[in-house]
Amino acid sequence: MIDSVVVTFPIPMHRSSRMSALQFSRACGHNGVDCQHHPRWKRAPSEFGRALPWIVWNKAPDRVDYLTIGVSLPKVLYGSNVEMLRTQSDIDRALYRISEYVSETAEARFDAKAANVIRVDFCHQWRLTPTQVCEYLRVVGSTSVSRMTRQLFDSATVQFSNKSQAVVFYDKLLEVLSRLRSGKATDQEVNAAVGVLRLEKRYLNYHACERLASKMGLSNRRVETLFTVSVAESVMNQTIRQLGLDRHLEAGDIRLPRLIHAYGPRRALFLAGLLAACDSYGAENLVRLGICKRSTFHKMRREIMQAGAWLVTDGKRSLRPLRIVEEQDIRAATA
Repeated sequence: MIDSVVVTFPIPMHRSSRMSALQFSRACGHNGVDCQHHPRWKRAPSEFGRALPWIVWNKAPDRVDYLTIGVSLPKVLYGSNVEMLRTQSDIDRALYRISEYVSETAEARFDAKAANVIRVDFCHQWRLTPTQVCEYLRVVGSTSVSRMTRQLFDSATVQFSNKSQAVVFYDKLLEVLSRLRSGKATDQEVNAAVGVLRLEKRYLNYHACERLASKMGLSNRRVETLFTVSVAESVMNQTIRQLGLDRHLEAGDIRLPRLIHAYGPRRALFLAGLLAACDSYGAENLVRLGICKRSTFHKMRREIMQAGAWLVTDGKRSLRPLRIVEEQDIRAATA
């Protein structure tokens, strides 16, 4: 539902001597009174409190002091982000703990719900078999997302990103194993991550969060407005549709029959030509290579997606759609 977040709230900071006493350090590294930088103090959680927020307190160019915190909401509740928050009660409990910790640590009243959001990672995950996780990743690794650059990291992560947003689809087990090697994960987390396929939609800055609020008809980008079940589900459902994962993922040899059934032989062959070019050069490269115009590509892509022929599997069997509900049925139906 919601994982990593960064939020900020205007709160006057203490004098330098008090900031030091509260175990804050200057971000610039200058501890003397002659430092000419804008005041910016930071406090990271201890090695034994990695689930706690990091805190930055700074004076902005408009001379207003802002206290900014970053944290993973599931880690606040469970000590790990392998398990997701699932209800509004979970979200509210995490926010209450954050408010309590930051207020005590900074000796200032911090209300997490009243803070403005400057980054948020919405997420959902499915429990499948390890083989199914690999199959879905292979399928998504061959697709594209409008106005985003695709990056593949080994066989475990597919990322589409631009300066303000990112869509990340990955094998949670391999991510946890990488942290285990550096001592930042436990054997229990490894066991819990087996067969977990994770999808995240990340809004990377306050401009992206403002646009999200505006798009959804919300009045502001405060935590109490954006950190709701309805917003999270809306974002994730839209992301699933954007990737084409809301439809059956067919075996490669069934694409042409699907197109013929939907549009007739002449149009089907025309659309199949685009699919062949995507297979050869990568969907994200067709416009750059001059094979087709951007508007033409997206129009044809929509037609192919509507026919259920955009994403295909490597094997002879199809994969079921991924949905936020009914996730318990996916593993059994594709086994």
